[in-house]
Amino acid sequence: MHRVAVIGDKDSILAFKALGVEVHTVVDANGASEMIKKLSKEDVGVIFITEKFASEIPSTIDKY
Repeated sequence: MHRVAVIGDKDSILAFKALGVEVHTVVDANGASEMIKKLSKEDVGVIFITEKFASEIPSTIDKY
């Protein structure tokens, strides 16, 4: 079964941890982009990303 992950700043994604979702805290757009690349190579089926970071890395999102 595939995993579900959330990428974003600590305050925005902490609640997802209570739901059993894998959370990945990043501090900038570069970190978010690198985390997407890393998770795409693993057994992750769905990656949610906060709107703030998503708007800063459209080319990475388009790629995946």
